[in-house]
Formats: sequence, structure tokens, C-alpha cells
Amino acid sequence: MRDSRQGGPRKSPRREGPIALIIGVIAIVLLYLYANHLITIPGSIQISTGPQFASAAAGSQTSVICEVISTSGNTSLEGYVLEQANDGSYQRTSNIVHIVWAANQKVTLGRNQDIQQGAVVQANGHVDAAKILHADQLTVITNFVIVK
Repeated sequence: MRDSRQGGPRKSPRREGPIALIIGVIAIVLLYLYANHLITIPGSIQISTGPQFASAAAGSQTSVICEVISTSGNTSLEGYVLEQANDGSYQRTSNIVHIVWAANQKVTLGRNQDIQQGAVVQANGHVDAAKILHADQLTVITNFVIVK
């Protein structure tokens, strides 16, 4: 008589593959939604529009995208606040932002010398009572956006 255990112990089907696939698909969907500003992570920084930046409370954490009008030394700039249009491009607003940063601060994307008139910069930091943005992070995004 044949033993039902002849081939060894019976194994349960492997489920790691389908589970990993499901997790991967969920991660891609969430990344897409976050990248297109359809969802935000609690505590994350929202990019301010011109009016939002103008009404930001002193000490609040904010982020702006601006087109550089002028720079002063290697630690400050003035720029037009940009707002994203429905087609994904950016347009200038009449709001001007003054941004300052530490002399030893590095630019996270691009180089410090890329911050010049006409460059597009994203700055994250704290706003003071005089509406000056003290940047903790600067990113040059000139080659990644279209300004109309």
C-alpha cells in the first residue's frame, strides 16, 4: 500500500510573490497621488501660492517656487512667486519673495552658482515677521519646469 506521505511533507502554496506585487502596486499609486499633489503626507510642506505666502504666519514652515529677479551675494535672492497652472506649467505672480540662507548651505539639486537671475528655485524654510523666507533647503529646478 502506498503511503500518502511518499513525496515528503506537503507544503502550502507560496504567497510572497502576489503579496509583494500588491504592495508594489499600492506604493506606485500612492507615489503618483503624492507627486501630483492629490494627497499629502501629514506634516509635509505644501508649496505656497503667492497669496498663501503673503498670509503665512511668522514662524510657519513653508515652501515656495520662484523665478529669481536678483541675488545679493551668495546668501539671498528676490524672486517672483510662481504658481502651477492647470497644464503643469508655472506662471509668475505679482508677489515677490525675499529668501535668505546660510553662507555654508549647499543647494540640494544644482549648484550654488546656478542661483542667478532667471533661475527657478524651490525654497523650503521658515517665514519671519517681515515675510522673509529663511531657507533650510534650496533646489534649482530651472530645467524641470516651464514658466509661461
